[in-house]
Amino acid sequence: MLPSDPAPSRSPTLSRRTASAAVAVAIAGSLSLQAMASTEPAPRDDHDWARDAVRSGDIRPLTDILQVLERDFLGQVVEIELERSTRSVVYEIELLSPKGHLVELAYDARTGQLVRAEGRGLESARRPVRPSSGVHP
Repeated sequence: MLPSDPAPSRSPTLSRRTASAAVAVAIAGSLSLQAMASTEPAPRDDHDWARDAVRSGDIRPLTDILQVLERDFLGQVVEIELERSTRSVVYEIELLSPKGHLVELAYDARTGQLVRAEGRGLESARRPVRPSSGVHP
């Protein structure tokens, strides 16, 4: 760029996206540092359990969940966790919406159904519903 060229304009949305991404990275980094600082060793069987659960059909593979997410939402995935409790197994996914908002989605790992969606700008992250082909049974 030559000194006489005007400075490129920045859209406020881009700035918000950058800020949201920076916050998400900072949070993820903070959580990683907390996990590393913990005196308890991480359970080594979580990864094996997840792989075995997918192989046995107890839970859906992450690729299936991401296909559903991409069909229904716009944005960039910034974090994924597989959480299991005594009652359920859930893929928790953080998504950076096109408007730069962090949206939290939770999918039942057994069925692939969306069980929770929250966050500022959630509606702007939803894909518009496509009209049907007009063919009805």
